[in-house]
Amino acid sequence: MYKIYPINELGKQTVSKIYDNRNRIDFMPYYQRFGGIWSPEKKKLLIDTIINEFDIPKFYFNYFVEQDNPLNINDKIYAVIDGKQRLQAIFDFLDNKYKLDKSCKIINDNISLNNYDFERLNLDYPTTAKKILNYVLDVVFIVTDEDSRLEEMFLRLNGGIALTNAEKRNAINSFLNREIRQIIIQNPFFTHKVRFKNPRYQHNDLLTKLLFVEYKGLLINLGNKELENFIREFSKENQDSIGLIQRTKHMLVKFNEVFEEKDMLLKGKGVIPVYYQFLKEYFGRDSNLLKYFLSEFEDLRNENRKSEDQNVMLQEFDFFNQQGVHREKSLNFRLRVLNLFFSYFEENQTLNGALDRIEDEDDSFGNFDDY
Repeated sequence: MYKIYPINELGKQTVSKIYDNRNRIDFMPYYQRFGGIWSPEKKKLLIDTIINEFDIPKFYFNYFVEQDNPLNINDKIYAVIDGKQRLQAIFDFLDNKYKLDKSCKIINDNISLNNYDFERLNLDYPTTAKKILNYVLDVVFIVTDEDSRLEEMFLRLNGGIALTNAEKRNAINSFLNREIRQIIIQNPFFTHKVRFKNPRYQHNDLLTKLLFVEYKGLLINLGNKELENFIREFSKENQDSIGLIQRTKHMLVKFNEVFEEKDMLLKGKGVIPVYYQFLKEYFGRDSNLLKYFLSEFEDLRNENRKSEDQNVMLQEFDFFNQQGVHREKSLNFRLRVLNLFFSYFEENQTLNGALDRIEDEDDSFGNFDDY
């Protein structure tokens, strides 16, 4: 099933009409990006454009004529295919969530709208406020139950925007993607532990990598091609995909025990798959012990950077934390370094003196190019 309703065929879609029906619109279908990507300047420019009656690009909605449409996951009448950021900017202004600045004006009357939110605009210039509400948006309605069509349309419509690999993977209709979205908004590891935010699906990207590590049982290349194939392989809900989700959630329980809120160890996502495999290998160890070790290891690396005679192994660990972080060689080198230092830590309950001992064992560690 695939049908396109041209602009205005289903009636004129004014700002006020769409705003009043916003609860019937799904702003987060599976292929969509998170909101909040637009800068304040872009939002204000859009409102200025509407006030001065310039054209803005078309909007695309998926129209669920049949309520049993399998793509209608959130039980709405419509879903935004393209135009989410613009709608969010308009709605936020109508809700007085931001004010215009000195760059905004009513051009015909040369009136500055600096420091105006919608409420003040409606009081001082009600005609202009009404102009915003009556502004007609060009909306194209798509009726389809074919996820491949929607995925292709979303990527094509966003072709002028440099979508990240994570955003492209998110556009795939997959059981795994749906579970990932739920975990990152519910699990404390993503809501409270990691120090980086989730613009452009960074949390989704990280969890996809952790699931992939869990699936493979070891650290291998975490490139986009491998991850995309992985997401497609687990597109259906079945015993294997459910089991994978459950095992990964079980590991996240350990993560939440080991790491602190907004933990400095979690300021970058490149090392977290290494932590995942490390904690998996030592899952039965006391969480406080593991927490203490990782903290001491971080302190040791910081001290090593300040040293005139730096430990080469820790230098390489830092290098692989910055270059080729998702390559198999990089991942496994860092994991083996962690294992080596943890063996010393378990024996001595401290990392004091570890550099002297481990430096003597460098030859047995192997050549860095082997990883």
